[in-house]
Amino acid sequence: NIYEYISTIRNMLRNNGVWINLGPVQWHRNAQLQPSTNELRDIIELAGFRVLHWEVSEKLVAYRHPNDVDSSGSPKSGVN
Repeated sequence: NIYEYISTIRNMLRNNGVWINLGPVQWHRNAQLQPSTNELRDIIELAGFRVLHWEVSEKLVAYRHPNDVDSSGSPKSGVN
């Protein structure tokens, strides 16, 4: 659950701590919630974080297995 994940990070940080997240916004097919990047930013801000920099690439990243995306950066059919 993305809400629990963000809440856990918030509770683990010291006062004035910084959360740096570098990674894909790609949801597992069984994820209960799959917010868009704009919705995700809103959720993060509502949790009390101040977003200093936000950048989203449209290119998909093969983060679980190199063959998850084709050479154009598109998901391969049948891969979730």
